[in-house]
Amino acid sequence: MVISMEQLQEVLRFYLTQSDEDISSGDIAPICITGRHGIGKTQIISEICEELGMILVSFNCNQTKEGDMALPFVTKNAEGQPVVKFALHVLIKKIDAYSKKHPDKKIVLFIDELNRCQYSVQQEFMTLFRERRIVDYVLPDTVRMIAAQNPTSDMKTFMSKSEDEEYNTIPVDEAQKNRMTMLFVKEDIDSWFKWASQMKAGKEDEMNIHMDIQAFVASYPQFFYPKNQEEDVKCTPRSWQYTSAYYTQLKNKGNMNWNLFQVLSAGVLGDVISSSLVKHIKEAKNPLITPEEFFVKASDKELKELEEKYSNEEQRRKLLTNKNFTFWVEKAFSANSPKKYNYDKISERLIDHLNKYTPADIRHADIKQLCSSSAMYEIAKKNFVKVKELIDYFNKVKEQISS
Repeated sequence: MVISMEQLQEVLRFYLTQSDEDISSGDIAPICITGRHGIGKTQIISEICEELGMILVSFNCNQTKEGDMALPFVTKNAEGQPVVKFALHVLIKKIDAYSKKHPDKKIVLFIDELNRCQYSVQQEFMTLFRERRIVDYVLPDTVRMIAAQNPTSDMKTFMSKSEDEEYNTIPVDEAQKNRMTMLFVKEDIDSWFKWASQMKAGKEDEMNIHMDIQAFVASYPQFFYPKNQEEDVKCTPRSWQYTSAYYTQLKNKGNMNWNLFQVLSAGVLGDVISSSLVKHIKEAKNPLITPEEFFVKASDKELKELEEKYSNEEQRRKLLTNKNFTFWVEKAFSANSPKKYNYDKISERLIDHLNKYTPADIRHADIKQLCSSSAMYEIAKKNFVKVKELIDYFNKVKEQISS
């Protein structure tokens, strides 16, 4: 069974929050995630660990040789007799130190590139998974284990032979697979958009992926993760994260250096996609409806034309437009907003837009986000009539969602 990235998050939250007893006893099997490179496996694990307040320790099998996990050395005991002891890998020592310093915190040992190491090394890690020990060191009960790997030649339903040749992998044998919960994940553009439009951790004014980059991918979804890209550089979902970071940094400098951006983005996207992206942004082809024109500048007649344009947009572009609206409304209603607006007008247009034109799944997500914004309630205290209607509307829909 192939699952989406969103389903993967749900499974990981379930696994990581099980009791120490169920985890350490082996009643709950460790998880192994299989998916193509660059789709966000590592990032999802990192974000969920942060969300759950767990300590993440990452281990790359590809950089490990046989015996690295526990190197034998000879020393002398109290009687002066030679004895063999083992020097544990630095990451195992780190887990031991974390568990002693934070005995109540859960630790996630993430073993990446499981099938891109020597078979003998793979067996050492599988012993760790199966027995939760390295030589005579036993992992604390607070440790959860997750592995990740790339597709292999025996996964016929997962990928084609031509794609298979991209990976230098050694398949995990069937006996070892039987001791893990095997999850097969494919790149998922819809889950990616949901993640891309969320605010970065610790930042209230920056999305995971810049809106201009999201708008391009929504207009040209064939570029999201092309399978037959005949260039030295192959574009993956991870490439868009790098591209967004380059674009945001250069744009924030005030005077956009398009030549530098094209060089940098071509290094992660490939020449063809990079050229198309730069041209798309510079020429502003089919731009998204901006919050300013929708809530502030448009006359009633122009507003109807904008809603008609919105109605004819693809679902992904509707999602991006609404995310942009939601983010802007939160900022506009904030006490720290540098501008003051006609809040009644904004509220009236927002209610109308959500009620009449927005698809139900997008509407529910937007309302959940706005309901969590204290700014709305602060504005309501100032007795703006329409804003009070907006709050009542939010609460009504929120009750419907909950029931």
